Amino acid sequence: MVKYQSIIFLAILLLTAMGDLFVPIIIGNKYPGYNHLIDTISTLGTNKSPIQKFQCINLIAVGILFIIFSVGQSLAFTHIKWCHVFFILSIVLFGIGTILAGIFPEDPKDILETVSGKIHGIASGTGFIF
Repeated sequence: MVKYQSIIFLAILLLTAMGDLFVPIIIGNKYPGYNHLIDTISTLGTNKSPIQKFQCINLIAVGILFIIFSVGQSLAFTHIKWCHVFFILSIVLFGIGTILAGIFPEDPKDILETVSGKIHGIASGTGFIF
């Protein structure tokens, strides 16, 4: 059972990583004028973006999958030490930051920063650190 459990959580990690990497690349091609080398991924989720819903749903789904993966990682350790707690907590915080970045979209470039933009910046920055 433990072997299958590890395979399931590994599959969740691979699905999450592909969603975090490839979905923005694919949907970025649908955004007129978006440049993958210059623009941030947060630009895909702004209110003026034609693909905002896809990006926000992707961020929320990726965040949830990272949190599920962190549960699998916690089950993989037989003895929990401080470094394991830090590792698992980092994955959880990254997942929470990703979810919040999906719920609160970034502001477009020409608009003053709103509360949503501030929350997005803090959540995505904190999540990215972890």
